[in-house]
Amino acid sequence: MIGQAAVDTIQKLLAAGNMPVNDIARAAGVGRMVVYEIKVGVNRRRERRDAGADEQQPEKTDTKFRCPGCGGKITGLSYCLKCSLEMA
Repeated sequence: MIGQAAVDTIQKLLAAGNMPVNDIARAAGVGRMVVYEIKVGVNRRRERRDAGADEQQPEKTDTKFRCPGCGGKITGLSYCLKCSLEMA
């Protein structure tokens, strides 16, 4: 998490419009994505907080099982294709 002073500096440099994002990120000591997010107005903390309050997590529908022969991931309850061919 970056401080408000860094956010203010980034906003000031973005408003000036004469520095590339890479240089702004280097000057503020943050990554380019942070500068882009500030530029477009993304607030990840607010989005994360709002998403958790309004919607519940969807149920997991695609259950993965393990093949009893080799331990590989399969979608059904039988053997994987490789083990099925080896047993035949």
